[in-house]
Amino acid sequence: MPESPRVYILFGIPGSERRATLCDLIENGLGKDIPALYFKPAGEPGDPSDAEISALENLQTVEWELQGNKVQHARIEAPAEAVFFLIPGTADPADAAEAIKAWSDNNACQIARCLTHIHCDFLQANPAALPWFEACIHFSYFVLLARRGNTAPKWIKAFQDQFNKAHTPCRFELI
Repeated sequence: MPESPRVYILFGIPGSERRATLCDLIENGLGKDIPALYFKPAGEPGDPSDAEISALENLQTVEWELQGNKVQHARIEAPAEAVFFLIPGTADPADAAEAIKAWSDNNACQIARCLTHIHCDFLQANPAALPWFEACIHFSYFVLLARRGNTAPKWIKAFQDQFNKAHTPCRFELI
C-alpha cells in the first residue's frame, strides 16, 4: 500500500458520463487487486454505469453529501489506495474542493487529479451555466467534453478556444 491514498475528484452534472469515466478509471487504470473507494453523491439520480460500477470487486461505494463545507459520509469498511469523489451536480465547486481537501488532510490522503466533465449539449442549450463549469475547470487537470451529439463542432472549438486564450492550465479531450 502506498504511503497515502490518492484522491480523484470528478466534477460535472448528472448525465455527463462521469460514472462511465469512473468505471473506466477503476477497471482499466487500477489493478484488480488495488482497493478503491467511491464516494457517490447522496440523492443523485441513477446512471446506466451504476451496474458496472457495483460489479467491480475492488470497489467499496459510500454515499456522501456536502454539509456546509464538510464531507459527511457513511462508515468506510476497508482501507483504499485510490479514492474517487463524484461531486454533486448542484454543489458549489469551490465548497466541494475545499471540503474534500480538508477531508483528505484529515484522512492522510493526497489529492491526485481533478477532472471536469462537460455535458456539451446541456451547456450549449443553457449558457447561463457557464460560470459553474468555469469554476469546475479552475480546479481541473483534465476537461472531458462529453454528450456532444447535438452540439456543433464550431461551438466546441469556441468553447475550447476561450480557455486556450486564457492559458488555462488543463487539457481538453473529447470523449
